[in-house]
Amino acid sequence: MFVVRNMANTYHDEKGYLRDSYGRLIHRQIAYQQIYCKNREKYSKPFGEYVVHHIDENKKNNDVSNLLIMFPEDHKKIHQIEKKFISEYPPGSKYEDHFKPIGFWYWHGIAGGIRIIIKRGITIFITFALLIIIISAKTPIERSFAVFCMICLLTVICYNWFRD
Repeated sequence: MFVVRNMANTYHDEKGYLRDSYGRLIHRQIAYQQIYCKNREKYSKPFGEYVVHHIDENKKNNDVSNLLIMFPEDHKKIHQIEKKFISEYPPGSKYEDHFKPIGFWYWHGIAGGIRIIIKRGITIFITFALLIIIISAKTPIERSFAVFCMICLLTVICYNWFRD
């Protein structure tokens, strides 16, 4: 794992990125050593032709699991999509409550926001499926079991919904 030997010689530049005493970007060094070199066969071009994207949009989070190597064009597209979305539904707008998962783009980045939306979509689908089972249950035992499952699921949904 990449370790900055002397954190006293690191600083944050004007854009918020962490740099070493030679002015090199720490997140690029980590991505090079921990991703690019270990998976060289996946990359057709020299490392200098790629950009390193912070998945959670936090420039200070240089954990290898938060870094993604991609082409500059793809990186630009990600940020264009995010900027367009944020301009249409800014925090505090009257639509914020209607698009609750979208409000999390600011805290989770694009990938995290997509994960939350998918997770919530799946839980809503399962809830409706259980509701249909409750309605179509023929015996009281089937109905009781489905109601029990629904209560458990709703408990999990509420916990996860407010935790995100």
